Amino acid sequence: MGFIVTVKDQNLKDLITKLEDLSLSKVTADSASNIEYHIVQEFASAADPFGSPWEGGMHLIDTGSLVDSIQVTGTQEGFQVQLDDVYGFHQSGTSKMPARPILPLDGEIPDSWDEELTNSLEKLVGDKS
Repeated sequence: MGFIVTVKDQNLKDLITKLEDLSLSKVTADSASNIEYHIVQEFASAADPFGSPWEGGMHLIDTGSLVDSIQVTGTQEGFQVQLDDVYGFHQSGTSKMPARPILPLDGEIPDSWDEELTNSLEKLVGDKS
């Protein structure tokens, strides 16, 4: 047996309509530049996306080419992050270099990214709270 819900509040009806029209790609596209900013800040603070310092505290900004290569795009699946090819060596490390992760691993996202996504969602649905 199912439930039937009748929505009588116009504000709630408007919110439901906005949510039905909202896609993940709109939220990620809106927050992409702010996520990019957070990634750039990792370089300045020599820490991974969760704030843990990189081994050796290296900032990875000798030439600036890696940080300048960062481009974040919102997609229906989440974010696409483009970086110079050398990024992979820093993310995983090598036999001669410790890992200095630039992006989160295992699908977990940092609180700062979650906050940006929440802000974008609230902005797009018009939450005034």
